Amino acid sequence: MLRGALGASVALPFFDAMMPKSSRAQAVAIPKRFGVFFSGCGTVPEFWTPTGTNPSVATPSKTNPAISTTFTLSPILQPLAAHQQNIAVLRGVSMESTQGKYGPVANVHDQGMTHCLTAIPLVQGPSGAGRAGHFVDGSAGGPSIDQHIAQAIGKATMLPSLELGVNSKDTFLELLVTQMCYGNVNQADTNPKGKRATVVPPVGDPVQVFTRLFGTNQQGTSAQVVASLKNRQSVLDYAVADYNGLMTKVGADDRSKLQQHLDFVRQIETQLTMLITNPTSCPGSANVMPVAPASQACLRDQTLRTNAQMAADKAAQAAGTLPINNCVTNYPLIGKLQLDLMALAYSCDLTRVASMQWSTAESTIVHSWLPTPPFSYLTALPAIAYTGTQEHHMLTHNDTVAISAMNAIDNPDNKALMTLNAATVATVRLDLSHIDTWYAMQYAYLISQLKAIAQPNGTTLLDNTLLLWTSELGIGGAHSYTSVPNVVAGGSAMGMKGGRFIDYLGPTAYPPGQNAIPYGVGPAHNKMFVSFMNMMGINENTFGMTGAATNETGTFQGPLAGL
Repeated sequence: MLRGALGASVALPFFDAMMPKSSRAQAVAIPKRFGVFFSGCGTVPEFWTPTGTNPSVATPSKTNPAISTTFTLSPILQPLAAHQQNIAVLRGVSMESTQGKYGPVANVHDQGMTHCLTAIPLVQGPSGAGRAGHFVDGSAGGPSIDQHIAQAIGKATMLPSLELGVNSKDTFLELLVTQMCYGNVNQADTNPKGKRATVVPPVGDPVQVFTRLFGTNQQGTSAQVVASLKNRQSVLDYAVADYNGLMTKVGADDRSKLQQHLDFVRQIETQLTMLITNPTSCPGSANVMPVAPASQACLRDQTLRTNAQMAADKAAQAAGTLPINNCVTNYPLIGKLQLDLMALAYSCDLTRVASMQWSTAESTIVHSWLPTPPFSYLTALPAIAYTGTQEHHMLTHNDTVAISAMNAIDNPDNKALMTLNAATVATVRLDLSHIDTWYAMQYAYLISQLKAIAQPNGTTLLDNTLLLWTSELGIGGAHSYTSVPNVVAGGSAMGMKGGRFIDYLGPTAYPPGQNAIPYGVGPAHNKMFVSFMNMMGINENTFGMTGAATNETGTFQGPLAGL
């Protein structure tokens, strides 16, 4: 720790020089970190599920999973091959809390997104449901796991948590599909249908994130960043001197008001003191050159809608009666910068809890940059082959013949683009697998970044970080909440064992494919979060709904078997 102006304590990264030579070989207490990596619309199970070759049991269950330490990664997870010993792939963990018997049922993406990290029923707002069953002003019914962990460990860092995103908020989509992180329930909420949790939205602009971390949008060397911050601090120094001079010239009431304002200015000054240390004491900050997202107005489902529908939408947007949907045109670049900033914030100990939200639960992204990889760490993937709608979310509405036919009813003008045969469905499912593979590459990139940062005790930043990759659905087309694709990376210094495929379902009883897994077969994701909390040093046995009201404590409480 450093002592800055006004006695402020400043957290620094861990350097060997901070320890006496005699103790550098001894055990060092390294902070524990937690992270969430989100990509939407579930997955395609037959392309996501690994193949275990030495399962611990022949017939797994939610209390006794088949654990394979030798397994073949699936096509989607193949980018994680270099990190296979650092990951655990979980098949069968389900969002049991989404069932209608426990609480309200909203649009499927609202339902999945609000339960994804909270594991507790959502709350409908006073305005009720709107388009396609979306809850207009609803919210989660409790805090998300990242915010709960941040409340326990976030007081030691400048930011208790850091929420990042790319093309996550600037959209016409309803609110609940755009947000996955929630703070505590607002006890002052007067909503007649229940008190709602406070939203913690992601920040989608790397320049804003950099400013939040370092107090300036000055790009360049550490010296340039510090110079910009010191200039701001000098202005505050003059302000403090002026305020102190005024204190003897005003009455008691004005002195009280002035003192409150002075205290606020000193808080800013203290924060600047902390910020000024970060660029000079934080390796890598000069290497991040943030840029803002580039965006353009775009219409949803452009390859699905008729010319008349498109013209009507454009006219409605011009009239202000239809919200404009903005598409980030440099999506891969913004995403990479956000991952760089996430790793940097961990490394500098600016935060110990962070999340990255790619797009939204009902993702409107067209992955048009495939097959060309925009960065050297990526390999080429096939371009999206389906010639109909290529939006991520709408592709899932065509990933089986039955689902495609059902959606044709809702799109009578373009039945030909929705009523697909088995061959075309196979193309769509392969396209979706390539999209998921691209996100696996991004996850692998973040793992590589964390693995490359050494800690004084010989471990890496990854060893001291639990990093969950998850989604709001299990199977995209079926819009199921069971067997959600979960991968956990890192955490070896916290008791997490990598190099494992943990299967709670079994390939014989529940072969991976188009059919959704029934509720009750796999374990509740509440248990996964309890295990995370325990690894983070939080001695709690429940998270989200407890099951006490329905006499199902065994379903929701306690840690996850096998993890």
